[in-house]
Amino acid sequence: MTPLREAVRRMAAIGYLILRPNHAPVVRKLSGEDILEIYALRELLECFALRRSWETIRKADLKRLKEWVKKANTATTKKRRLQAQLALDAELHQLWISPEKSPWIASILERLLAYPRDT
Repeated sequence: MTPLREAVRRMAAIGYLILRPNHAPVVRKLSGEDILEIYALRELLECFALRRSWETIRKADLKRLKEWVKKANTATTKKRRLQAQLALDAELHQLWISPEKSPWIASILERLLAYPRDT
C-alpha cells in the first residue's frame, strides 16, 4: 500500500475522512462541540495514564523534561518556542502513554491526537 493510501485509510479509520465508493474522500468537519469533546476525553485519558505510570517515571526522564521546558522558555523566536513546546508535548506523551505500558490507552489517544498541528 502506498504511503498516501495508508494515510487516507488511517484518517478514515480515525473518523476524520469520509470514504464513499467511486468518490473522492471528504474531510469531516469538526464542530466546536466536537473539539471540546475531544479535549475532554484527552484530559480524562491522559490523567488516568499519568496516574498509572507515575511510579515508573525515572529521575532521568524528569531531567530530560526539564531541559525541554528550559528550551521552550529561553527560545528567542516565536517559531522556536512553538517547536520546543511541541517537542515537550511529544516527550510528555511518550513518557506516560506507551503501547508497552497501556496498549488500549495508547491506541485511543493516538486517534484523539491525530489532528494536524502547525509547526
